[in-house]
Amino acid sequence: MTGPTLNNVTLWTQRAGMGVLILLTLFGCALELRHRSKYGHFAAYGIHTDVVSENHDLGIPGVQTVYCMVLTNLTFFPAKFEAIKLPGGFIGSGYKYHDQLQKWDQKSGSWVTVMDTVAVSAGSGWDRPNITRTIWPGQSIYPIGWDAIAATEGVTSGDTVRIAVFNTFRPVAALPETPAYSPVFIVRP
Repeated sequence: MTGPTLNNVTLWTQRAGMGVLILLTLFGCALELRHRSKYGHFAAYGIHTDVVSENHDLGIPGVQTVYCMVLTNLTFFPAKFEAIKLPGGFIGSGYKYHDQLQKWDQKSGSWVTVMDTVAVSAGSGWDRPNITRTIWPGQSIYPIGWDAIAATEGVTSGDTVRIAVFNTFRPVAALPETPAYSPVFIVRP
């Protein structure tokens, strides 16, 4: 019996490379199909966001709709997001990310920031991240928990808004990054 020849090793290497390529393609197709079945559309490669809404009796006069942002890593590489891990109890549990609620201003033709978690948290002791979360390929997080956006100061029913989520927990002026933006949506009561 003779040992492997150079031709056999080359053939094996080519087949292994093709197998890895097929597995990566199947993984990408599975992610797309899962996303399509859940949100009704295909998503492009990259960090992808969706907004989900539900109606509830919130006890806020004239406001029944709550919104939640879902951020999904549809890349082949992990993404990192700075966050504040909340202690639980009255303050809440989970993670707080740097996000902004932005409203379209028809007069200026630009987006205006209505709420920024870094600005709201400044000086409160809740303005410095204490954890960096790794979002693996195919993983989703909820950077914005359920929120009654129509009850936010400066926003009314019928306004056109979007949500921006940043990788870092610093004031926007100090950020070199482009945030992940949600799809644009109309605020419902």
